[in-house]
Amino acid sequence: AFDVGVECSAAPAGFAALLGALRPRGRCVVLSDGNWGALTLTPDFHRKELSVVGSSDGEDYAAHARWWWPHVSPVLAALYPLTVPAAGLPGLYARLGRPDRPVSVLVDWKTSAPP
Repeated sequence: AFDVGVECSAAPAGFAALLGALRPRGRCVVLSDGNWGALTLTPDFHRKELSVVGSSDGEDYAAHARWWWPHVSPVLAALYPLTVPAAGLPGLYARLGRPDRPVSVLVDWKTSAPP
């Protein structure tokens, strides 16, 4: 059980699983648009008195990214331990086939040289 969880899968099943894993009066941060289906509140939401905060980047993803990264907290920045230029993606995919755990990657589309 967790006090805070982040939903970024945009999948209804993922959202429901997160709400189920939160402690009473826990908080859920939704960082996805729910493009794979509706993110509906489950009975856990009401029973545990959870709170949900949602954030969407709207229609202009590039403008949101330019604003978000200079203002992001160090805690959220730590969710992306690896940054690669776009040209480095093919080599990165080969390396990610062998990790011990999932890794979140930030792609720098302005830099062209591979890592």
